[in-house]
Parts: sequence; C-alpha cells; structure tokens
Amino acid sequence: ASIYLIGYSIGRFFIEGLRTDSLMFGSFRVAQLISALMIASGILLYNLLKNKKVGPAYREN
Repeated sequence: ASIYLIGYSIGRFFIEGLRTDSLMFGSFRVAQLISALMIASGILLYNLLKNKKVGPAYREN
C-alpha cells in the first residue's frame, strides 16, 4: 500500500504541474503540496512497516 501511495503521488505531482486552472497557495499549487505530503507519508509508512516484525515467529502467546 505504501509503494502505491508513493507512486501515485509522484505521478499526480507531475500531472498537476500541467494543469492551468489550479488552486494556488502563494506560488505553489495546492494539489502539488498535497502530493508532496502524500509522498512523505508513503515513505514514512514504508519505513514503519519495513521495520515492524510480523509473522508467527514474532507473535506473543
């Protein structure tokens, strides 16, 4: 799920750069800011899930 979030957000970031009717926040497009936040969230989620120990050998009884 985190890899999909990162990939989708990267694509969305570049597609939003092509739009001419974007909502602006200062000199930045709002959709691109949200995409950048989603990329950061995906990276964080990926790292958290990668470091989490899962599986029957790690379960406590």
